[in-house]
Amino acid sequence: MSFEALAKKCHTSRSALNRYVRGEKRMPDDVLKAMCDVLGAPQEEFEELRRLRDEPPGDREAVRRPSRRRIQALVAALVLIVAVATVVKVTQRGCAEAGVYKATLTGNVVNDRMKDSGDISAGELFTVITSPEHPHTDTRYYGTVQGRNVSGYVLKEKLSPQRHRMCLMARDRGAYS
Repeated sequence: MSFEALAKKCHTSRSALNRYVRGEKRMPDDVLKAMCDVLGAPQEEFEELRRLRDEPPGDREAVRRPSRRRIQALVAALVLIVAVATVVKVTQRGCAEAGVYKATLTGNVVNDRMKDSGDISAGELFTVITSPEHPHTDTRYYGTVQGRNVSGYVLKEKLSPQRHRMCLMARDRGAYS
């Protein structure tokens, strides 16, 4: 997730979030709570971050640099928590399945709203991905045309299986979705 996307989800500006993270400005409760929610931190982490934020600073000059490092360390800890939570979530949910198919007929590739997003030619390989974000339909598979930046749904009747299904972990899905 980009810093800009995180700021948007926390209902603040990118520059304000940057000042909060660098320790230049106190992060308001609503932004801190939104950041914890977006990053999947449990309630006790939110409480600990709020407690650390509200500690009396003591001597301003002596505390300024460590405070900035502390905030950066806390943000790094939040990112680590999210990474672990993502791995646990993928493990609990299972992973996305993928299979490689060859197009037997030329056809179009459509997006979720059934609008044309590209095409596939006979003989091209198509990586089919099954995930909660892009489930199969009765007549179509979701995936990516290999070697081109075209992804979407293709009619099952136009595809022929080439390899056994495999498991894509969350880090691999971005390359295909």
